[in-house]
Amino acid sequence: MRNEDHSDTRHTSEEEETFADEPFDFKRARQGAVVPPTPGTTRVTIEIDTELLAWIDTQLTEQGGGTLSTFIHEALIKGKASVSPPAFAVVLQSDATGVHAYVPDLPECQANAPTPEEATQRISSAVVQHLGQLYTAGKTIPSPVSAVTVTSVPIPTFA
Repeated sequence: MRNEDHSDTRHTSEEEETFADEPFDFKRARQGAVVPPTPGTTRVTIEIDTELLAWIDTQLTEQGGGTLSTFIHEALIKGKASVSPPAFAVVLQSDATGVHAYVPDLPECQANAPTPEEATQRISSAVVQHLGQLYTAGKTIPSPVSAVTVTSVPIPTFA
C-alpha cells in the first residue's frame, strides 16, 4: 500500500516483515515461464528501440488494435516471404556453336552447352562445386555483387 503522497514507500506489518526475513524454499521450483508457450511456438525476450515501439503502437492504434506479439509475428512472416537468398548473376550467350554461360562474380565458373536449359544446369553445378572448394579450403565465399542488365543496340545503317 502506498502512502498518501504516492511515493514508493511501502507500509508493512510486523507479520509481513517477519515473513520477508525468512529464506525462500526453492526445492520444488521449476525454471522457465510461468505460462507455458502455445504448442508450436517458442517464447523469446527481445529489446525494442523506444521509437520503434512507439511507431508500432501507432500502427496498432490505426488498425484498430492488436498485440505487439502478433504485430511482430506478422511482420516477420511477411518479411520472410519477401526475402530471397542471395544469388549470383549468370550470363547466357548464344551463338552458332551453342550456349556459353558464365558468372561475372566468379570468373572461374563457365559452362558450354547446346541449349540454354543445359547451360543453366551446368553453370549451376560449376558454381556449387566452386563454392564447395572454397569452403573446404577455408577461403571466403564471395558475395554476389554484379547485376546484369540486358539491353540492345540497334545496328546502324550505313549509306
